[in-house]
Amino acid sequence: MNLEMSGKEREELLHQLLNMGENMLSCGGEVSRVEGTLVRMGYAYGASRMNVFVITSSMVITMSFPDREEYTQTRRLSDSGATDFEKLEAYNALSRKVCKEPVPVEELRSRIKKTQEDADPSQLQMYLGCMLGAGAFAIFFGGGILDGIVAGICGLLVRFLQEKLAPYCSGKMIYHVLTAFISGLVIGFLGSMIPGLHLDKILIGDIMLMIPGIAMTSSVRDVFVGDTIAGLLRLVETLLWAAALAAGIMLALTLIRLIPSAILFSQAVTDVVPAAGFAAASGTRLSAGTAIVQLITGALGSLGFSMMFHLRKKLMVWTAIGGIVCWGIYILFDSFTPGVFLACLAASAVCGFYGEILARMLKVPATILFIPTMVPLIPGGSLYYTMAATVQSEWSSASFYAGRTIQYVLAIAIGISLVWAFYYMLRMVKTRRNGT
Repeated sequence: MNLEMSGKEREELLHQLLNMGENMLSCGGEVSRVEGTLVRMGYAYGASRMNVFVITSSMVITMSFPDREEYTQTRRLSDSGATDFEKLEAYNALSRKVCKEPVPVEELRSRIKKTQEDADPSQLQMYLGCMLGAGAFAIFFGGGILDGIVAGICGLLVRFLQEKLAPYCSGKMIYHVLTAFISGLVIGFLGSMIPGLHLDKILIGDIMLMIPGIAMTSSVRDVFVGDTIAGLLRLVETLLWAAALAAGIMLALTLIRLIPSAILFSQAVTDVVPAAGFAAASGTRLSAGTAIVQLITGALGSLGFSMMFHLRKKLMVWTAIGGIVCWGIYILFDSFTPGVFLACLAASAVCGFYGEILARMLKVPATILFIPTMVPLIPGGSLYYTMAATVQSEWSSASFYAGRTIQYVLAIAIGISLVWAFYYMLRMVKTRRNGT
């Protein structure tokens, strides 16, 4: 049912659609979801045509009505903020209700405002999620129990720095450099004082909390599905982000290595950049014990990221199960396919179907399920080794790990895009059959 609105009300509606889109982006919504949501809401309120253009830094909406009145508003978007999947789910539910039964513009404004003001994740949950994610992935990437414990403790530090430094930094690059530098400094000193630690595994576990693996993969996916400008802008941003992390971490390690008293550090640092033939290369069969450890820690890592992303508690069990399914498929395909590309492609596609099927069963956005599920595929290890090797001028290792990183990113993006395209075609077939 379309509501009769005055020109002033239409202007206010457009303003609220901008609020809706900005809030969805700020809590983790992808560009295509935001554009689709705003288009559907505009049509529900009587627009005859909707033109919505969204990138990570700007949003433009033009609404045309049957009486030939046309309204356009634009907004400059600031920092995307912290991922909050519970709020994203709430915005998705709100858009569904409004599209089914439009409400007066003033009521829409109050509902959007209420959703935005709903409780943020507790700090305890965020800290526990960082500790669990860092510790689990330190073990996942080959570390021991002690490495996992130290990485988990340092994960608390990473979260503290992320929380406290952001308000005082004038730009993202400074913020990422400082966070990486301070955390790398602390981890390096621990590596110099505690014998037996695998410094690179601890660093990777904690860098998984900071590294732009998901953002980088999403940027490539945006390009594949047609959001070229948004995807390229996000890709450039993530590359600068990765460079800032590399600069901060390696500056910290270089500084510690120059301190004469850090005698043990010279031993701890030898594994920071493994040779190009590192055992993580595809084709190396994992032992049953190693596979089981990876499946368990992959599930715990997915659970930790679910806590960090403020996923509803009732959905967290599904992401933990998904982490097992995701990495299980990867191990299965990696055992008989060359390279990492096909194994990662198969695992990401399964993650995509897993998220889409559950999303329809649970009536939630697929994004909030498959992103935590596919976290074990994020190439945190190879991306870190690429950065470390580049800084240390070990070009053969750098090119090897850079190639693996690119394969991972492309495979994940293609796998998810194929699933998205499949379900998009199903929706189009259903729409044509219904004559709508």
